[in-house]
Amino acid sequence: MSKLTEWTDLLERLGDDPSAALETTACLQQLLDEELLRQIRRARDAGLSWSRIGGSLGVTPQAVHHRFAWLV
Repeated sequence: MSKLTEWTDLLERLGDDPSAALETTACLQQLLDEELLRQIRRARDAGLSWSRIGGSLGVTPQAVHHRFAWLV
């Protein structure tokens, strides 16, 4: 299953009952977290500074470094 199909399937489930919507939201959060890690790694590999990454995420360079420094 492609990532796009996986996301689309999950988004379609948000209109279901509250329990299913919560489960779906948790799945979406996991996918977002995984994608964020991939993009942080790509940014660092491309030479972006923690300051630039933090600015893109709307947090301080210290905050983003503290959370993601283990990736590098």
